Amino acid sequence: MPQKRPAHYWRTFVFQKDLEEAVRAVVDPVPDNAPFVSELISDLIADRHYYCRLHGLRPTRFKRTCEDQPYRFYGEFPQFGWHPISWSKCLKPPQTREAIIRDALRQSTEFDKTAFRRAHPLCQHCGREPSAETHHAEPPFAELVASVFATVTEADLESALQTWNFFDSQPFMLPANHVIQLRFDERHRQARLEALCRRCHNVTKSAARSTRA
Repeated sequence: MPQKRPAHYWRTFVFQKDLEEAVRAVVDPVPDNAPFVSELISDLIADRHYYCRLHGLRPTRFKRTCEDQPYRFYGEFPQFGWHPISWSKCLKPPQTREAIIRDALRQSTEFDKTAFRRAHPLCQHCGREPSAETHHAEPPFAELVASVFATVTEADLESALQTWNFFDSQPFMLPANHVIQLRFDERHRQARLEALCRRCHNVTKSAARSTRA
């Protein structure tokens, strides 16, 4: 009986770690701020980055800069010039449109979450530490978004990404009048938020992951 190919697979690389090692072997020796060419990384981003794959975009050169992280990675696109892009995220299965929309919906809650946290300066769990995060207590954020996705059509999902531009410096958000955003806003107004300190927030997230598992 033939062996089943591992689920994570790209080109001739059977395992993610092999692909990562091959990319690092290209990137690590290059000095900071020195442009370089890599067919491997160009192909990886063109094939596995959602926006690039969708629009047929392929970076031609790369460079890394030392900033506030170990380094920041840039790709040069003929149409747009240099732009930050993550090759490491492309090691994982390609991002889905639902994930992109979910991130945009989360971004749309930032103003409300900040206002709620400021109105509750102490953690609502322990009552001692300063609040640092706003948590979607009921329903959890993932369930909130899933309830919206259950009510929309394929056309709604497609149209939600029509204004998305990966090369925009601002975080992507859905148009305020888009049906997905409107239905999310309606449900989000009924959601119960909690202002938590970092420790309680981490405990809450760990408990949620255990429940899903």
